[in-house]
Amino acid sequence: MRFSGETSWRSLLLSTLLCTNAWAKRDGPSVKITPFQNVPFDLQYFEDSDVVMFLDPGDRVAHISRDAGETWDKVKGVPEGKVWDLSLHPFDSNRAYIITTEKTHWRTKDRGKTWDEFFTDAPATLFQEPLRFHAGDPDRIIFNGMDCTGLFCEELTMYTTNGFDKDAKFLRSDTVSCNWAKASALFTTGQEDLDKNRVLCVVKGRFSPWRADYRLVVSDNFFTSNDGDVQQFEPELEPGRTVQGIVNMAIVKKYLVVAATAKGTDEMALYVSDDAIKWHRAEFPHDHKLTESAYTILESTNYSIQIDVMTTRPGNPMGVFFSSNSNGTYFTRNVEHTNRRTNGLVDFEKIAGIQGIVLVNVVDNWEAVEKSFTQKNVRSQISFDDGRTWEGLKAGDKNLNLHSVTDMSNSGRVFSSPAPGLVMGNGNTGDFLKGYREADLFVSDDAGATWQLALEGAHKYEFGDQGSILVAIKEGMTDELMYSLNHGKDWSPVDLGKKLCPALLTTTQDSTSLKFILLGADTCNIDDVKEGYVVAVDFDDMHEAQCKNNDNDMETWYARVDEESQPTCLMGHKQSYRRRKADADCFLKKEFQDPEVISEQCECTKADFECDYNFIRSDDRQECIQAGKLAIPEDACKSSEPGEKFLGSSGWRLIPGNDCKRTSGKQQDDPIERECAGPASGAISHVQKTFKGIQFTNKVYLERTGISTGDDETVILQTNERKVWLTHDHGKTWEQILEDENILHIYANPYFNDAVYFLTDSKTIFYSVDRGDNIRNFEVKLEPMYNYEDMGLPWGQPMSFHPKNKDWIIWTGAKDCVKAETCHLVASITEDRGDDWKTLQRYVKKCEFIKELGSGTLLEDSEKDKDDDRDKLIYCEVKEHENNNQDNPWQLVSSENFFNKPREVHFPNIVDFATMSEFIVVATKDEEHQTLKVDASVDGKTFADAQFPHGFNVDHQQGYTVLDSSTHSVFLHVTVNNERGLEYGTIIKSNSNGTSYVLSIDAVDRDTAGYVDFEKMFGIEGVAMVNVVANYQSDKFRTEGKKLKTMITHNDGAEWDYLKPPAKDADGKNFGCKGSADKCSLNIHGYTERADKTHTFSSRSAIGLMIGVGNVGEYLTAYKDADTFMTSDGGLTWKPVKKGPYMWEFGDQGSIVVVVKEEEPTNEVYYSLDEGDSWLPYKFSEREIVIDDITTVPSDNSRNFLLWGYDGDVLLTINLDFTGLTNRQCELDEGDVEGGDYYLWQPKHPKQSDDCLFGHVSQYHRKRTDSACYNGRMIPHLHDVARNCSCTRQDFECDYNYERQSDGSCGLVPGLEAKDAAEVCKLNPDLVEYFDAVGYRRIPLTTCQGGREMDLVGEAHPCPGHEEQFKKKHRASAAGIFFAVTIPIIVAIGVGYYVWKNWAGNFGQIRLGEQSPFDGDAPWIKYPVLVVAAIVAVAQALPLLAASLWRSASNIIGRGTNRRFTTRDSFARGRGDYAVVDEDEGELLGDDSDEDTRASPLEGFTWQMIRLKSLDPLFDDIETRSTGGHARTGLGSRFSGRSLLIVQRDVIQFNDELGFAWRKRLGDAGNKKVRYSCLVFMKTSVAEGGLDPRGWTPKPTPAPRNQIFGMMKRDDEYPTAIIAPNSICGYFSGSADLGYDCPASNTCVFYPATAGYGNVACCNDNDPTCNIRVTCIDSSTFSSACGSSCQSDDMTRKCTNSAAPFCGSIRFLHQSVQDFFCDSTKVTTWQTGYTAFGGQTDDREFSTYISPDASSSTTQSSKSSTGSTAKSSSSTSSTSETSKSAPTNTDASTAASLTSSSTNAGAAADPTDGTGAVNGTTPTGSQKSSSNTGAIAGGVIGGILGITLVASAIWYLLRNRKMKTAAPGALAEAIEGTYEHDNKGPDYDVRPTFGSFPLPKYQPVPVLAEAEGSPVLVSAPPSEVPGSPVSHLTPGTGARGSTTPAGLMSGARSSGEGSRECDSAVASDVTANGYAPVVHEMYGSERFS
Repeated sequence: MRFSGETSWRSLLLSTLLCTNAWAKRDGPSVKITPFQNVPFDLQYFEDSDVVMFLDPGDRVAHISRDAGETWDKVKGVPEGKVWDLSLHPFDSNRAYIITTEKTHWRTKDRGKTWDEFFTDAPATLFQEPLRFHAGDPDRIIFNGMDCTGLFCEELTMYTTNGFDKDAKFLRSDTVSCNWAKASALFTTGQEDLDKNRVLCVVKGRFSPWRADYRLVVSDNFFTSNDGDVQQFEPELEPGRTVQGIVNMAIVKKYLVVAATAKGTDEMALYVSDDAIKWHRAEFPHDHKLTESAYTILESTNYSIQIDVMTTRPGNPMGVFFSSNSNGTYFTRNVEHTNRRTNGLVDFEKIAGIQGIVLVNVVDNWEAVEKSFTQKNVRSQISFDDGRTWEGLKAGDKNLNLHSVTDMSNSGRVFSSPAPGLVMGNGNTGDFLKGYREADLFVSDDAGATWQLALEGAHKYEFGDQGSILVAIKEGMTDELMYSLNHGKDWSPVDLGKKLCPALLTTTQDSTSLKFILLGADTCNIDDVKEGYVVAVDFDDMHEAQCKNNDNDMETWYARVDEESQPTCLMGHKQSYRRRKADADCFLKKEFQDPEVISEQCECTKADFECDYNFIRSDDRQECIQAGKLAIPEDACKSSEPGEKFLGSSGWRLIPGNDCKRTSGKQQDDPIERECAGPASGAISHVQKTFKGIQFTNKVYLERTGISTGDDETVILQTNERKVWLTHDHGKTWEQILEDENILHIYANPYFNDAVYFLTDSKTIFYSVDRGDNIRNFEVKLEPMYNYEDMGLPWGQPMSFHPKNKDWIIWTGAKDCVKAETCHLVASITEDRGDDWKTLQRYVKKCEFIKELGSGTLLEDSEKDKDDDRDKLIYCEVKEHENNNQDNPWQLVSSENFFNKPREVHFPNIVDFATMSEFIVVATKDEEHQTLKVDASVDGKTFADAQFPHGFNVDHQQGYTVLDSSTHSVFLHVTVNNERGLEYGTIIKSNSNGTSYVLSIDAVDRDTAGYVDFEKMFGIEGVAMVNVVANYQSDKFRTEGKKLKTMITHNDGAEWDYLKPPAKDADGKNFGCKGSADKCSLNIHGYTERADKTHTFSSRSAIGLMIGVGNVGEYLTAYKDADTFMTSDGGLTWKPVKKGPYMWEFGDQGSIVVVVKEEEPTNEVYYSLDEGDSWLPYKFSEREIVIDDITTVPSDNSRNFLLWGYDGDVLLTINLDFTGLTNRQCELDEGDVEGGDYYLWQPKHPKQSDDCLFGHVSQYHRKRTDSACYNGRMIPHLHDVARNCSCTRQDFECDYNYERQSDGSCGLVPGLEAKDAAEVCKLNPDLVEYFDAVGYRRIPLTTCQGGREMDLVGEAHPCPGHEEQFKKKHRASAAGIFFAVTIPIIVAIGVGYYVWKNWAGNFGQIRLGEQSPFDGDAPWIKYPVLVVAAIVAVAQALPLLAASLWRSASNIIGRGTNRRFTTRDSFARGRGDYAVVDEDEGELLGDDSDEDTRASPLEGFTWQMIRLKSLDPLFDDIETRSTGGHARTGLGSRFSGRSLLIVQRDVIQFNDELGFAWRKRLGDAGNKKVRYSCLVFMKTSVAEGGLDPRGWTPKPTPAPRNQIFGMMKRDDEYPTAIIAPNSICGYFSGSADLGYDCPASNTCVFYPATAGYGNVACCNDNDPTCNIRVTCIDSSTFSSACGSSCQSDDMTRKCTNSAAPFCGSIRFLHQSVQDFFCDSTKVTTWQTGYTAFGGQTDDREFSTYISPDASSSTTQSSKSSTGSTAKSSSSTSSTSETSKSAPTNTDASTAASLTSSSTNAGAAADPTDGTGAVNGTTPTGSQKSSSNTGAIAGGVIGGILGITLVASAIWYLLRNRKMKTAAPGALAEAIEGTYEHDNKGPDYDVRPTFGSFPLPKYQPVPVLAEAEGSPVLVSAPPSEVPGSPVSHLTPGTGARGSTTPAGLMSGARSSGEGSRECDSAVASDVTANGYAPVVHEMYGSERFS
């Protein structure tokens, strides 16, 4: 038989065929034996040639023969040991490809004469065929590769359009498989360009790597990208819907077939297209469906797809054979009970070259096989009409049965070849098929009509010379080959000369050759093979004569004849061939010429027709009777008019491929007129059904999935009388099932919706796997246990199901239960749905299969082979010893082999374990502390201790409730109070591996059973609701009971808020409460109060919708007094539904919402079609009845609902059918969503301004409320990620063996080692380098891009053997150095010229003299001087640059000096390389002298500054400066105009005596200036007389209350006042949502002070005091601290309201004025206020009023807007003038800079008067030309810049070529804490790190200090400059729920005019061990480079 080229067949043969015995010997044709070290593998012929190749499986070498196997050579040029695969081009017989294990491969275009190499970007994949070929163009090839450079291998695809003349191009990544549309010669799209270019790929989901989300994508331009948008589309496989879950794709003749699966079923859907444009679902008869791993696409015809579908249990499988109509969409049944194997092989073969003849094997005793594991009785049948009718095989008068595909022993076809009519097979006569060893060889020369015995024993066989020669060799060791020249009647032996075991006998694919090749081995024991053989057998010389085309040598053979040997019609024609007569003494010798078929058309008869789709034969087989739904043409039944009709099937169709000649008159398949279903009635209907009993005890839905066949909605119910009822139409009709059985319980398989199990009181279990259509049973080993309490056993569910394998079940039954002392549970397992059972463990509580967790954990390549073991992973809770003793603990054990080996003990003493969607959580006993301990695992194998938040210590913890883990974190409720009726606890949230927890929310309600009032919202990430016990701290808690309030989170538990109540109730009336949310909010009854725990607020299919029952008020009231409320925006806003408590259900994916009164007599429901905006009633009964429940299918996608209730002593169900409202399905166009029936809804996250969660902003499909249509098939709710966000720390998790540190960074777990990063080199030999593990990896679902990519850092190392390549890669190139030198010089020249041209106009003045000697000179004088000045400047700068570099190097190695300076002057004088500034510096920057330095609380601090000169957010250009010195008094004012840097030389070592600082440079696109923000950590322990090194918590200096009060009261004196334009003072942290304002009728006024802090006031005409607050007392200290005078003092804020009992404080205007307020949250640090908010574009006009006693009386007005610094303008006039600044795009922290003409200690002095002149001197024209400062400055700056840029460029180039790449990550790590906002409360420790060096930890202080009238420690503003992330690191929370916390933040504020490097000196959070972080602001130019 010919070799097919399929590797899978060859592999099967090699393992199957080398194990039988015996040969014979005889002379004959020539025989040539060639020995090889291994048995040849993958032998293939080039079509129509004697050129043949094979692979040596041991040496991985390719061999080639050009003479049909007589001589062999190794393929030249191909490296030995690297060959992986051999692929012959199926559409070009001259081409072949050798695929290696590397990226270099080989090809030939001349049948192996020459070979050329070609290259791909990745090695070939291991999981599919490496090459896919285009049927129309042999140069177009797809290459499937695999990139294993990372930790995991990712499949990717490449392609070529030039036959690999050039290297392969990248096609796309994340592929499962790709293929050309035209991958078959018969297939066409009908369009030439699409035939040429169209590619289809099965790829991973856009937002998920799981198989259920795989997609089919199509591209016509090779997935090219246009601005990041890949040119591709998803075809609509369903009408108006794309389909997910695509698992396979195949080209079958002229059909393109795609298979899809879905979660919740093993059923599959096939989608078929014959043009790759229009798609249809393959429809099977109503009583059959496709199931996963249970269907086989068979060899099909040019006109039909043929499929065999398994219909029984897989352990002993049988199937049904179907064939399709001509477009592959409708399938009809051909034969039942086909014989299959478990691997999917089916006993089916079409006879080659003969149309319509098919051989199959069927199971005769199919009924017994279906019921039990009975031996199958197999018999063979043949069809001559393409499977429509069947008959048995005959050998004489005996029945003949042949071994077929399931017992295949050779390659290629089993029975036939292109030799016309010649068929052979191994088998036996008799009723049924016997074993293969008992078989004989039979032959037929009339295409299987008659058979005769050929040779005794089983043989391998082949056909040659178009059937002239038959060759066979007996199985087993033999030295004899047999051949026949007369169609198998007589046989002759050939002596091979050597005994061998045959493995393969083959010849050319067309069976026209006289040459054969036999492969064999020296033994049939595959383990003992030492030598392989290739035997070439040549019959060419046996006959000289060639057959002539005459009647002596040739005959006309008809494929089908009748009993009288007359030709008959087959498939509409008579078919015949001219072939050699059996006894002719000649050979045809027509090598490589296929036999020619002769066809004669016949007239059509009834035999040419078959029953159409969903029609079956009548009993007399004369008619076709309708058995299912009619197929309606696409253009029919569109008008929905009554009486509309269409032309439908008559029930008959012409057999596909039949080409009979039609006669005139009526035809069998003529369409007939049929009626359409008709229009929708527009009305709702209902059906009521009654049942006996007093209670429904079970309600089970068996819901179809999106790909399931049928339209049923199946429900099973059970009453208290143990009667079971079934409905397939959602309760319209019911039938009782299992009437005579005592059914105790019903279990639905949670992973397969079609499967349900009925438990009895015996060992018999009834079940159905087809939603109740068929009910079968099996026996278990032990009876179930139901009286657990009586036996003293813990309750356990008796059945556990496997998530992947439907037939794997764990059964837990009772044993020895005569008495409690011996009674115990035993767990057993079956892999075949109850046929066989194996004991797992005894004395168990429960055993569970551990499913693949959804946390994104992927198996490594080395573990992929362990998938089967992973599927067998079982966890059991089992007794340590096999007894019931009290001291015998429960252990957690596991096994990956069904406990065939000793069990693995994970925990020796546990309480329980829970398997969540992404974690396994175990509660264990801590006997020492008498508490419970939690451990978690994300992979089901390795557990880690749960580390609770610092300080979270609950004595005698009595319980945990595992709540949820769907967002990659465990939510765990820890019981704090377990007192009955007063239970509550704390919810803590874990990191992504479930080990490190942080506090989420306190005092969450739970009930006695352990249920918690916590519920996640389905469908939207991060939304959840809880009920908290608001009065848990009350002294009267035990007497007044729990008072509950509802809270909601929109960011996965990071922050919680009360529910905002609606404005009116359902009747339009106001609610009885008002005020703040703590006094008036919406409160919802939660999870603990539900009778049915399956009911939820929300639905996975109704995105954004929630309904609940509750009340508006301070606390949650009684359920009976509650009303019903609804939200349609994810909980942001709520609206009333109905007065009173109602039950609810969502239908049609949320487009229908139905509510009904709960537990009250009623006869109507209310429904909404517009997301709850309006409600309509529907009356379902004339009399009122009590409704217990309302249900629908679990997906909420049905338009049918069930009411469950009772009327007196009768149970009843009422079906509500809403399908009559419309019959138009909504249309969804993914390309134009909002142009149809849908709109895009984007959830809002109120606590996140950018709406980012998991790195993206999502958009969801929602049906328009005004579209009169229904959703129908489930829509893909997530439309798209509108945009990806920049990466932040939150997009990464800790890597393997790392854990989250207190500051949010990842540190190595003590005692564990980081994973060996060098392992990647072993997995990928071509890899040049690898990187050290840095502790971070991306969270699997994040889609963030750019930003802080924390996984892309680490030190690079060369892989072994690639050292030279590594050095070359990191070596600077000559070209790089050239450009590094020349480009900076060019830039420097340009910058110098620009500075020269613009110096006087835009950069301010320097005074170097009054006149310029060159200003009017000619260019030939001026420019040379400029050049000379530049040279001089450069020469003078070079020593400074060299010295600076030397100092930097010295500091790194520890040789720098440690000097201390007190001023800028002494700092410059102390080092020779600093030039002393001109004495006029005092005018410019203020006078500083050594003697003037005053003592300061900050004196003696050590600082370090890290300069960031790059705009790159990864901070990749870092420069450190090291020296030492003192801090100055008045850091916020006196130094605000200085550029003082005081640094410590050893600071890089970060010892205990040192601190840390960093600075970030930010660009301003508006004015092209530079701003810096600096963060300085200072060591306070060296201060003398300053800060207490043990920690600093001084009280605030009292504000000058009396002074301000007096100023306001005196008539002859006016204070300075800055007046806001309205009542709004400003905004907390610059957030637009967090305003700080006065009452609406007041005006906000700021009163600056000459010393200390000013105040904020709310003024109106009626209150002369302006409501100034100078201090504050909170409720906790009010009674003790506030006497009578205090209580009457209006200037003391008293926070006595329980809703806001805490004092809060805020400062404005660069921390110069302050105010106090009352807040609901205790915040101990000052909040920062800004007069404008981030993103504000409108100006706010402020007026400044100054008292007449001031040196200049001015009323000033300035504009405050986002990004603008309002500069004051002043004059000596008292008139009001306004100076406006145009807004620029900067942050809210630059809101306003309001100064008067005289500068106080708390404000920054402006060196100019607003005109640009120094000291008020306005430059005149003559003055402008008095000195050519531009020329000098341009030369100096240009020269220095040139030198600096050259040095920097070379340094940067070399730096990037270094092996070290950790610098960016080091700084990212250093500021880790700065970016993290954990909101964990004031006791949370933060420990930032710099690289691998720990920084001192710091804690917040309750108050701030002030020194000599200026703030020393204050809050810093956040950075919100575009391109700069907000940097937060603080304990505590911001005021009023602000996401910007109080405490330490880094950022930049606008510098106004001039380069402002850092903003005002700010600091926060003095720590317990003496470290203080300080944010330092500087003005002026760069002075420390």
